[in-house]
Amino acid sequence: WRPIGYGALLVLGVTGVPLAADGWDEGSGFRWTLLAKVLCALALVALSALHDFVFGPRLAREVREGREQRTRPLLVAIGRAAFAFTIVVPLLGVALTELTNG
Repeated sequence: WRPIGYGALLVLGVTGVPLAADGWDEGSGFRWTLLAKVLCALALVALSALHDFVFGPRLAREVREGREQRTRPLLVAIGRAAFAFTIVVPLLGVALTELTNG
């Protein structure tokens, strides 16, 4: 699923720039909402990278070596936070659409 997820984030970034430029003159509400969306998207990318490339492999190593799985609670928390941002980013996109049509 990683290629699909990271591909979707790439599409979000590439298509978001021209869409944001279209609504830039809509006022400060649009700009603050856009800033929130960009920050949430960046947080999503950072959390996903930590989950997939740092803590996921660390937990796999702990399991393989039969050690105590100390990484598991942190990995679960990061996954839940990433999931929350996965929900928030499109909702902020809807808010931006409403601000440009309102």
